[in-house]
Amino acid sequence: MATTSHQLASKWLTLRLTIRRLVPDELDQLQCFPRGWTNTGMSDGHRAFCMGNALVTGIPHEIGKALVKSLGE
Repeated sequence: MATTSHQLASKWLTLRLTIRRLVPDELDQLQCFPRGWTNTGMSDGHRAFCMGNALVTGIPHEIGKALVKSLGE
């Protein structure tokens, strides 16, 4: 049986979860850039857009290192 949007909304209200947008500095760090990387005078919305389109290299690099390590064992 599929869960309806009403059931999900009811569950959310029951759990009293708080959902918020990440601030630009958090988005910078999530993409493995230093805090404030996009703080060049752009609006917060534009900074978020830039981080949404960023090419993340740190995470795939760590995955690659773990794969190499596991294959070498």
